[in-house]
Amino acid sequence: SQIVLAGLIFSMSVSPFLIRNNGVISRLIFTSNYHANRKQIRDVISSGSENLRDHVIICGFGRIGQNIARFLDQEHLHYVALDLDTARIREAQEAGNRVFFGDATHRAIIEAAGITRARILVVSVDNPHAALKIVPYVRQIRPDLPILVRTRDDAHLDELQAAGATEVVPETLEASLMLVTHLLFL
Repeated sequence: SQIVLAGLIFSMSVSPFLIRNNGVISRLIFTSNYHANRKQIRDVISSGSENLRDHVIICGFGRIGQNIARFLDQEHLHYVALDLDTARIREAQEAGNRVFFGDATHRAIIEAAGITRARILVVSVDNPHAALKIVPYVRQIRPDLPILVRTRDDAHLDELQAAGATEVVPETLEASLMLVTHLLFL
């Protein structure tokens, strides 16, 4: 039982380090595959967006990103969407949407999507920390580019505005305003 207990204590003490640094560890172990895969992802996004000008880049193709894309389609505006959910991407591509696998928190991915030629950037990921990574480096590349950020609530509103977001739209506030508007008109 002492050996089992020692193994349990060891694994519990090493786990946080492994979880926190899993990306770095995997890059060290699989260096050649990692770089080849990243280059391939960038190339696919680049080739899918190379002919676009004044397009919208949507970071996150969840329900909010899909709704935005639907409206853009109705207005005949071009867009490129980035997401990390492979099943969602496959379904969207089969439906004719221009959605690619790519982590928008990586500068090279945003550049491959054509940030230098884009009209606007919409960050619709449900992760304020990812948005706080995306906004500052996009602001470095394109200080003039409008950046719209969706958040679940207003907890990170000030941080996102300080990072350079043009507009930050908290979901809970928008839903509340819509309900109050309908309530007042009834």
